[in-house]
Amino acid sequence: IPKSCKLEPKYLLSLGLLLVTIGMLLLGYATTTLFVFLYAVIFGLGYGMSLVASMALLANYFGSTHYGALFSVRGIVVTALGAIGPIAAGLSADNFDSYLPIFYLFSVMGVSAALIQFLTPAPIHPELKSKQKTVIEVEPCRASN
Repeated sequence: IPKSCKLEPKYLLSLGLLLVTIGMLLLGYATTTLFVFLYAVIFGLGYGMSLVASMALLANYFGSTHYGALFSVRGIVVTALGAIGPIAAGLSADNFDSYLPIFYLFSVMGVSAALIQFLTPAPIHPELKSKQKTVIEVEPCRASN
């Protein structure tokens, strides 16, 4: 596979988090069906990218020995944060008559997470020093070989 067809998971995760954030902001300003549709497409693409990239990233950073446990912890954290979101949005609507304040807060958190992920150097796990790390292959590049 050509080198240009491989994507580093940390950059894909950062892009996914930014797309989720953009989608969330679009939802905050959605007044038409088009905005809701754009939200769904952009948020869905970002969430999908984040999910795939985080799986590869865990394997790259920590190896396969504890992968299952780490992915489970990741799932618990994502689920807990997903449960807090609607409650926070409801409190925002009750106190400010708008969902926008919580969307702004979540957007700051999303951009911060994407930036931290982008800038943080990857640790080199001893188990992976001699092995090739996981990369995400872009489908159209496979056909061009």
